[in-house]
Amino acid sequence: MGSKTWIIPVTWSMCGTVTVSADTLEEAVETIKNEEDGIPLPADGEYVDSSWELSFSETDLIRELYNDNQADTPSEKGFKHGQGTESQSNHT
Repeated sequence: MGSKTWIIPVTWSMCGTVTVSADTLEEAVETIKNEEDGIPLPADGEYVDSSWELSFSETDLIRELYNDNQADTPSEKGFKHGQGTESQSNHT
């Protein structure tokens, strides 16, 4: 059986610049701090090195929230020849 495709949430940081109208630099910085939701994302953003990471690693939540509760593919490891998941009858 082939591998499945999984959706895994990841987070990374970007760095860029924005233009702000203000009378002083301090006022411009305060504007950015206080109005971050109202300021558009920078058009010149660049990836911040080493910022790539899992958004969270709880596999049960990732399975439920991003993968429609998709089940894992059963592993072939640990099974010996003649064993499986079906019950076997005793021959005496």
